[in-house]
Amino acid sequence: MAVVASQIGQFQKGNSWTLRFNSTGWSDLSVSDVPGNQIKQFTASIESLNRIRELLISDKFFLLEDEYGEPAPGGHTKTLSVTLGNKWRKEVRIHYLANGWLSTNQKLSDPVRALHSYNVIRSWFSSNAPNLADTLERDNEVMKQLIKNSKEKE
Repeated sequence: MAVVASQIGQFQKGNSWTLRFNSTGWSDLSVSDVPGNQIKQFTASIESLNRIRELLISDKFFLLEDEYGEPAPGGHTKTLSVTLGNKWRKEVRIHYLANGWLSTNQKLSDPVRALHSYNVIRSWFSSNAPNLADTLERDNEVMKQLIKNSKEKE
């Protein structure tokens, strides 16, 4: 298994970042910074890797659409890419989930699953990487709204 997660864009606070890790636990976190990239290497625990594997299965990651939301000028994009062996590869991009986009899409559970998978990985390094863009709080609010909207449509 190889995973790449990133959050790229313009932020009021924090920098864009890319996290790469594989099934051995080898990981590196690259932070876009002026004047260059800052890279931190670490080893993810077997427990964390197993949790991610289980999460990708329970969230049915490989069945998600390739893209959710709408690109916004000056906005940002979250990307989660997973490769399993030589056969399976899936990349999901999450753009701005605006109210207009939310109200016109019937399968609101899909972006919830995509955000959930992404946020669990992002939460690995929330506390020890203060210079990264952090939209976890907003993402959790968006997930609550998506869940509420999907229940209203039922």
